[in-house]
Amino acid sequence: MRTSRKAIVFLMVGAMLVAVTAGAFAQGFGRMGGPRVATPGYGYSYGYRYAVPVVPAVPVVPAVPMYGHGYGYGPQFGGVYAYQYQKLSAADQAKVNKIMLDATNQILPLQNELTSLKLTYRTYLWSNTTDKAKIDETLAKITDLQNKILEIRTNSITEINKILQAAQ
Repeated sequence: MRTSRKAIVFLMVGAMLVAVTAGAFAQGFGRMGGPRVATPGYGYSYGYRYAVPVVPAVPVVPAVPMYGHGYGYGPQFGGVYAYQYQKLSAADQAKVNKIMLDATNQILPLQNELTSLKLTYRTYLWSNTTDKAKIDETLAKITDLQNKILEIRTNSITEINKILQAAQ
C-alpha cells in the first residue's frame, strides 16, 4: 500500500497535537487554579490531605468584620497598625473593634446599592437604545455613593488613628 507524503505529514501533525493536548491535560494547562494545585504547571497535588495540622502558637483573635470585605482574624488593616493594635489595652481594642464594626454596618448597605447601580449603569450603557441622560444620572449616583463610602472609611480610620496615637 502506497501512502503519500501529505498523508504521512497529516498523521504526524495529528499525533503531535494529540500528544500536546494530553500533556496539557495532565499538567492542568499550566496552572488552572483551584485548591489542589500545588506547583505551577505540574498538575494536582493531593499531599495537603496528609499534612500534619499546625496549631498556632499565638492565640487566635475572634473574627472581626473588616470594611465589607469579609471576615478576618483581628482588625484588618496594614502591618504597622496591626502591630500597634496588638499593643493596645483590651478596652482600646474593643473601641477599635466597635469603630470598625460600625463603619462596616454603615458601608455594607451602600456597597450593595453601589453594586446595583453599577449593574444598572452597564444595562443602560449596553442597551439597544442608549439614553445619555440615564447614563449620566446613574454615574452621578455611583460617584455620590463612592464618596459616601470613602468618607465613612476616612472618618473611622481617623478615629482609630486617634486611639492608636493616644496609646503610644
